[in-house]
Amino acid sequence: MITTSSQAIMKSEPSTGLSKTNSTNWKPSITKTKENIPKVKKTGCPTTTPQKHPISPKKLQCQQRKRIRIGGSIHSSQDLMVTMNREAVEARSGELVRIMCVVETAKKLENMKFSESKNFSVKWYHGNEELLNGGRIRALSAGFRQCLEIFDCRTADQGKIVCTATNNFNIASDTVLLNVRDEDIAAEEPRFIAPLTADEIDGSLVLKCAVAGYPIPYLTFHRKNRCINSNRKCVIKRENEKWTLTLCDCNVDDEGRYMAAARNRVGQTLSCCQVFLKNKLPETYIADV
Repeated sequence: MITTSSQAIMKSEPSTGLSKTNSTNWKPSITKTKENIPKVKKTGCPTTTPQKHPISPKKLQCQQRKRIRIGGSIHSSQDLMVTMNREAVEARSGELVRIMCVVETAKKLENMKFSESKNFSVKWYHGNEELLNGGRIRALSAGFRQCLEIFDCRTADQGKIVCTATNNFNIASDTVLLNVRDEDIAAEEPRFIAPLTADEIDGSLVLKCAVAGYPIPYLTFHRKNRCINSNRKCVIKRENEKWTLTLCDCNVDDEGRYMAAARNRVGQTLSCCQVFLKNKLPETYIADV
């Protein structure tokens, strides 16, 4: 007698992936794979690079770059930037005004050291008028630091003071506002507290003197009725009341009578000395004739 169970006679049906439970509310069971996930196009706004803060017109002018061709290759130019140490200077009538700034070269030419890149010239202006070095005006330079001295300042000196630096590629400038208050002062005529003397030191002729008075006197050196300007051979320095004129690599042509003139708004005074060089070379004796 053969007995068969209901399970044995039940034919196997192909799997449809459908759940037999709750046949009325069945839902297809779908396995999520990468192939089944639809791809969505990205339709967002195009990405934009973040903008930097706007640059002021003055800095933008200083940061402009040009390119030049040297020996068949292109070199970047040196950017210049002039920065005053103040935006405004307050002074009283008769005071010594010192205006300082720094000239910077932001870029360097290829194969050039930073210390060798100081190849710019500097000019100072009062408004549109150039301030020439001499008399009450002294323009000083120490590397990248620049200084303008105005002796015995007056109300006519107030206004915009401009320092302009120029090299072969660019030009840059910065401005300071000078305000001068007109006040009564107890003036004192200039006087020499140490007369003009001369000495020969290490092949250079050094003339020294010291002067006092108020407003602080400005001093000029003269020879053969000509004012001596500061340059590579003739270096003029001031340290408080002491003034020094150094003539580098002096020779017999530098002998003669020298005069120092000290002035302020009250008056002027003079001091003179005669210069004879002691350590002359024999071949220079003929120049004395």
